[in-house]
Amino acid sequence: MLNDSLAKVELGTTLLGMTMTTEETPSAPEPENYLIESRYGTLTFRADQMIEMQKPILGFQELKQFGMIPLPGFPDRNLVLLQSLEEAHVSFPCLALDKVNTMIGEDDIASVYKYYGIKPEDGVVLCILTVRHESKDNLEVTANLRAPVFVDTLRRQAWQVILNNQSYPIRHAV
Repeated sequence: MLNDSLAKVELGTTLLGMTMTTEETPSAPEPENYLIESRYGTLTFRADQMIEMQKPILGFQELKQFGMIPLPGFPDRNLVLLQSLEEAHVSFPCLALDKVNTMIGEDDIASVYKYYGIKPEDGVVLCILTVRHESKDNLEVTANLRAPVFVDTLRRQAWQVILNNQSYPIRHAV
């Protein structure tokens, strides 16, 4: 289980046009690094890059601990990797939505933030990506807009939420 009293420090990446930081706690122990051998190679996660799923990812209810880093190979884009810290073979490439975006409405995001007590400045909305081989030379990448993952970077907690708005597709081409 993540210790909420651990100090958060600069993650070195910006998601949603914000930098995820909080004040330091002087008495916090030095965070432990976690190494994971994944399909993306050896990944290292600091304590401040870990989140605990409060409402797990559909189909993976037993997995609660995830690391969140820029997607390897794409450091300058809003692409994030949610890597299970409990099962190395489970990871989810995600698209981090900009604060102002055309994919999910502001009212829907605000409603979820209010329900889970996420401050807008601490919130990140991730849409899980799926890559399909349409043909030998053509890949189709889609984002699940119906069930995004809402992350509270301050508390390092996350919830996958199925939005009631039926207009959000499960396979939105990106």
